[in-house]
Amino acid sequence: MSPSHESSHAIRPAADPVWFAAWLLAFVAASPTASCRSVGPSADATVEVGVPSSGGGSAVMGTAGSSGSGGGGGSSAVDVRDSGAPDAAGEPSNRLPRFSIVELGVPTPASSPWALAAGPDGNMWFTEHDGNAIGRISPDGIITEFAVPTAASEPAEIVAGPDGNVWFTESAGNKIGRITPAGVITEFLISGRNPGAITAGGDGNLWFAETTGNQIGRITPTGTVTEFAATQPWYITAGGDGNLWFTQDLGTSTTGNRVVSKMTPQGKVTQLPSPGPNTSPYTITTGVDGNVWFTDVLAFGIGRMTIDGTTSYFPTMTQGTSAYGIAAGPDGNIWYTILMAGKIGCVTPTGTVTEYTIPTKNSYPQLMAPGADGNVWFVETGANKVAYIVL
Repeated sequence: MSPSHESSHAIRPAADPVWFAAWLLAFVAASPTASCRSVGPSADATVEVGVPSSGGGSAVMGTAGSSGSGGGGGSSAVDVRDSGAPDAAGEPSNRLPRFSIVELGVPTPASSPWALAAGPDGNMWFTEHDGNAIGRISPDGIITEFAVPTAASEPAEIVAGPDGNVWFTESAGNKIGRITPAGVITEFLISGRNPGAITAGGDGNLWFAETTGNQIGRITPTGTVTEFAATQPWYITAGGDGNLWFTQDLGTSTTGNRVVSKMTPQGKVTQLPSPGPNTSPYTITTGVDGNVWFTDVLAFGIGRMTIDGTTSYFPTMTQGTSAYGIAAGPDGNIWYTILMAGKIGCVTPTGTVTEYTIPTKNSYPQLMAPGADGNVWFVETGANKVAYIVL
């Protein structure tokens, strides 16, 4: 229950990005509304590069820097749109709505940004898995880092709490952390192990998955922890029906590796109908349409499940490698990352799919979240960057 320390913290040696991406792939296998139009699998994005800036300097779409951290910061903005045969006006005939991707360098080198969330204070917050820190990004792009008190705790997932603070999991420390807008961190020990995904429930509590602990935990804003049995839960989201929806690993031959289940606030688990053979739901979120959306690492698609368990699938355009992170965008669409392909994808509520190539090579985009600024944010774990899409 000690306050945090800004920057200047020791970090664990970072993994080589190629090794890191291979490890993640193996891990997976064991404000107007912007529309998305399908442009076909050959329509990779054409990148118009803006002028990069140095740390603390001004970029085309924003600024970045650090607070007491030194080095590493900086931002660049690029304009992204699709390519295609020109129409009568000389523009690509299949041109998508124009938007920019802005990338912000994390001040601490090789810190492995892992997950992020919009805070109640209007800032974006993110975890630094290998840097053992929590980062805060102000609306003007200034990054401040706060060291996690427990050494080598491996901060993982993060979410805004109902109490005005931001909550995160410490997967190696077996703790749940709470950080105030000012950066003061309090840690709560759990009896289980390996807390990962975390979400804010409709009941005013925080809920988290303990994959290897075979439990789903609930923590009140004051720090009281209760844990409920659940076989290998992976990712979790608060559903529109008041329940907690999650993916879990059952490893049966008829359902693939994982299924979607839901838990009541009292801890009762109900497994939903299997999406079908050779399916394996992984990350999960709740859309503005009230449905649950998830990535599938075997079906190479995005799944949509209604409250009654009816599932529809929308194949991703990049086949042979699975979608990873998923988030409901402020624009009403569902956004996802393709880790190994270095792409961002978008699915409309009616199922139209579009994908864009991220400017930075070998960036390994991982988890994502909607921002309070009306944009979609994501981490580039391999490139040690946090980025956002200006819709």
